[in-house]
Amino acid sequence: MDSKVETISRLAQWRIDTFGPSTYKRSDPFKIGIWNWILSIEKNRYMYIRLFPD
Repeated sequence: MDSKVETISRLAQWRIDTFGPSTYKRSDPFKIGIWNWILSIEKNRYMYIRLFPD
């Protein structure tokens, strides 16, 4: 896999090694505090970054 989410306490960092001109990526669920979250990035003409609960 060319990306992963790393969490430390209340911080999440997503490293993406390859990112093409038209891409959709969705992380595996990860925990911050007591909640599980999913991060998604969609890039076409615009870039959308979304964080939503699992």
